[in-house]
Formats: sequence, C-alpha cells, structure tokens
Amino acid sequence: CALINALGEGNRWERAEAAFQEMLAQGLEPNTITCTALITALRQGCQWDKAEAAFKEMLARGLKPTLITYNTMLALFESSGEWEKAETLFRQMHQKGMRPNSNSFRTLISALRKGEQWGKVEDVLQLMREAGERLEDGTLDVYITALVKRGDKERAKALLEETKHEVRAYVSTYHTLLKAFQESGEWKQAEDFVQQMRDEHERLDQRTYEILIAILGECRQWERLDETFQQMCKEGHRIEEDTYNELITTLGNGGQWERAETVFKNMQGMQVKPTAVTYRCRLRSLQQGEQLDKAAAVLCEMREMGFDTQTEITAS
Repeated sequence: CALINALGEGNRWERAEAAFQEMLAQGLEPNTITCTALITALRQGCQWDKAEAAFKEMLARGLKPTLITYNTMLALFESSGEWEKAETLFRQMHQKGMRPNSNSFRTLISALRKGEQWGKVEDVLQLMREAGERLEDGTLDVYITALVKRGDKERAKALLEETKHEVRAYVSTYHTLLKAFQESGEWKQAEDFVQQMRDEHERLDQRTYEILIAILGECRQWERLDETFQQMCKEGHRIEEDTYNELITTLGNGGQWERAETVFKNMQGMQVKPTAVTYRCRLRSLQQGEQLDKAAAVLCEMREMGFDTQTEITAS
C-alpha cells in the first residue's frame, strides 16, 4: 500500500498499477486501503476509466469504501466532467450510511457547477447547510451564482445578508448579483444593493462603480450617474482611459453630449491622457448631439496634436 501511495504521489500510475497486479499474482488479497491507493494513483494520472474500473472491482470484492475512497471518486468524476456519476455516487454514500464531509459537498458542487446544473447546485448547497457544514467564501460564490442563474436575485441578495456574519463574500460575488440587476435593467435595486455593499465594506471597489455607472447609463438615470461618478472620483479611484471612453460613449449614445464633455474635462484634469479612441468617442457624442461646430473644433484640436483626422472622420 505504501509503495502504491508513493508511486501515485509521483504521478507514476503505470508502476502503481503494476505493483497492484504483482500483489495479486503473489496471492495477496487487497484491502480497502490498497484499492483506494490504486484508485488515487490512477486518478492523479488522469486515467479515469481505469480508476472507475478499479473502484467497481473493489466493490465486487465486497470491500467497503471509506470516506476517502468516495471523495477520491467524486474528485475523479468532477475532473472528468461527469456530473451525473458524481451525483449518483453521492446518493449512494447516503444510502450506505456514509456521512459526507465538507470536501464531499464541495467536490459535488464543483462537478454540478461545471455541468451548469444550477438547480442541483442549489439543492446540494441547501443540504450542506442543513448538515451543519459551514459555507466558505468560494462555496457562497457558487451558491449566489446558482441563484442568479435561476433568476432568483432577491433570494441571492437575502442570502448575502443572512451569511454576512458567517462568511465574508468575495467582491466578485457581489459583482455577479450586480450584473444580474444590470441584465434586468433594475437600476434602483442595483443602487440599493450597492448601498448594502458600502455598509459592509465601507469603501467600494472601482469595478463596482463601473458596473453601477453602466447600469445607470443604460437606464438613462443621468443625474444618478453624475452623482455616482463624482463619488467614485471623490474616493480617489484611479480611473483609466478605458473607463472614461466607455462613459463618454454611454453619455453620447443617450444624447448627453454636454455631460460627455464634462467627463472629458475631468479626464484632462485627472491627467489621464486621451488617445485617438477617446477623441473618436467624443466626436461620436457630439455628432449624435448634432453639435457639428463643436465636432469640427475637436477635429482641429486633434490635427494640432498630430492625429490622423481623416482616419478618425472615417472611423467616427
């Protein structure tokens, strides 16, 4: 068993398999530990079919799998993308009276997530909580994603509130829910949710501001957008050129050319150097606002700065 374990850890599954066969040839009967060591070696060598066959042979010999054996097989099915087999094996564990641990739950959840079985993910996560297993930050992220995928944003929001003293959610977990509000155009709910984030994190991260600004722009909440952008600047976030370009484009598409010009001035005041892309966004904004004289002035400015204005006229 020790030899098979060592070979498995060295990713030498062929030698581990040969050692197991030699043991059988010598008339030695394998036990649960030996079989589990072989299965582990085969899994580590990405020999999915051989590992599954070894597990079935173990059962045929009347050997009882341990929790380690089950978790090894769950990990195998998770790696091979066979969520149905992982789910069946997990169910068999319950039927055999084997209590899963946190590793069992996490591995099954990962397998189901890879298979985009969000309803099943939610069911297993609920079962995990009922079993008294503590949610970890990564597990909570999967739980929130599952709820969002099923369209249950309010439940996802409530879950974050319920678990805030139990586990600290990833910032990306908040972004997942925030983007769901963006997709459904629920700007007010997005604002309320961002306020909840602010209450818990004190200072919002830049990506949160960017998503909220995009939502407000898409929903044409221009005054709210102004306030949010000002707050973002006030908190000292370093706003990059791409963010300015996106904001100018959003405002221009909404007919808010004056606001777009204000953003451009802010960009200059923050000493962020505008590129040809920035000027292109600005030109489009002015053209959409039918500010042709101002657009012509921008072209002159660009020419003085050495930009190829003919190319920009064609592009814009």
